[in-house]
Amino acid sequence: MAVPDGRRGGDDEDGAALFEEDGVDFADDEDIDHFEIPLHLRPLVSAAEAGDLNALRLALGYTEIAQLLINFANDSERVKRMLETVDMEGDTPLHHAARGEYGDIIRLLLAYGASTTRTNVYGKTPTELADPGTEARRILEEATGDVLSH
Repeated sequence: MAVPDGRRGGDDEDGAALFEEDGVDFADDEDIDHFEIPLHLRPLVSAAEAGDLNALRLALGYTEIAQLLINFANDSERVKRMLETVDMEGDTPLHHAARGEYGDIIRLLLAYGASTTRTNVYGKTPTELADPGTEARRILEEATGDVLSH
């Protein structure tokens, strides 16, 4: 989505753009009721509906935004893909939340099925990335214990 060059009145689609979103597939307008979504969150919702993991990573630390992204993914396969996608170091969104000590985000990701046992390229699980004695570590240890006991 380009922002038109304001010097030309905004109606020249071939004009220079202030912003370009390369590689992001925005949802069609009919897929989302945009009137229910605050204007500033609409690009994040479109990215979530397209299964864009980077949007979820950007939302880490902002529980309401992460929840909104997951809600608007629109199906369990997209949510699963978002939770299982890894970056260059093999970190999932749960790894990032653990490293950042985002307890509420960790709970949210776990509630949607994020894996506590998946390792990154360094062989580290999300639990191992959270500092010992923190709420994030406790949440992850409890979740890992629940997974291992079943």
